[in-house]
Order: sequence, then structure tokens, then C-alpha cells
Amino acid sequence: MNVLNRLKCKDAWICGWFMFGVLGWLDFKTGYQISLVGFYFLNVAFLAWCCGRKSAVWASFIGALLWWSMDRLDGLHYPSEFVGGWNAFMRLVLFMVGGIACAELRKALNEKQQMIEDLQDALDKVKTLSGLLPNCPSCHRVRVENGAWEKLETYVQEKSHIEFISSICPECAEVVFAAEKNCVHKTN
Repeated sequence: MNVLNRLKCKDAWICGWFMFGVLGWLDFKTGYQISLVGFYFLNVAFLAWCCGRKSAVWASFIGALLWWSMDRLDGLHYPSEFVGGWNAFMRLVLFMVGGIACAELRKALNEKQQMIEDLQDALDKVKTLSGLLPNCPSCHRVRVENGAWEKLETYVQEKSHIEFISSICPECAEVVFAAEKNCVHKTN
């Protein structure tokens, strides 16, 4: 599977043309009594997987036309031209539906893999804090793993993506500004 994921579309088409050639030769040699539909479909599915929907459609046309041509060369005679055309059309539809399904499956698997990689990258970037954290209520330092005491802001910044900015809550603002007013009044 990994080899198919790395195969370039041009290289896949080279393999596909070779496989169509081998299939056509085998189909001609074995005659119309032995059906090679599975092998034709595998080639269509291979090209669809490696190259996408457009290649699935083209490979379907090539496979159906080749199969129809080999039946004609083998001497298969249908009761009417309509029956021969109908059978060729049904093969084409079978190949297209299967090929497009393979191409869409590959696309969905690639999208799923990309989403998994993106989520893994996001998960790797997320740092979480959990557990008990001993802290000093007086100086607001925390005791870290090695027993040393560290500023809370430093500890949190190292363990997460949080950046601290200075701000003052309304209760502290009243106390600070009240203290400043008292200092201003005493100096005047």
C-alpha cells in the first residue's frame, strides 16, 4: 500500500498501459470463454488509486474498449449489435463506478490521514497543567519538582503557552488608589 501511495501518476500510467497490453494479449489468447473482468478492473482500480477520478474514467474507457475489441477479434458474435454494445456499455459503467469509488476512497483516506497529522500537531503543541501545586500564600511562589521555589508566573509560562500581563482588579485598585490619595493629602 505504501508503494502505491508514493507512485507518481505518470509512472502509474506507464504500468497501466503495460498491464492493459498484457491483459489484451491474454484475453485474445484465452478466448472469450475465459473472463478476465477482474484483471481489467484491477488495472482500472490501480490507476484510479494512483491518479484520481479523471484517470479512473479514462482507464474505464480503455478497459471497456479493449475488452470489446478482444471479444470481436476472438470471434464472439452477439445476436445483435445492440447486445454487443450493451455489454460493452455495462462493462464501462462497472469500471467507472468501481474506479471512481477507488479514487474517492483514496481521497478520503488521504484527507483522514492529513486530519490525524494536523490533530497530532495541535495536540503536541498543547501543554496542560494538572495535579497539586504547593504555593506560598505570602509571596505567591510555587514549589517545583526539585524543591526550589519559583515565581508563579515563571512556572506557568514554562509549563503552558500562557503569557502574563499586568492588570489590577477593582478591589485592589480601590486599596491602591485610596493609599495614593492618602499619601497625596499628607504631603500637601
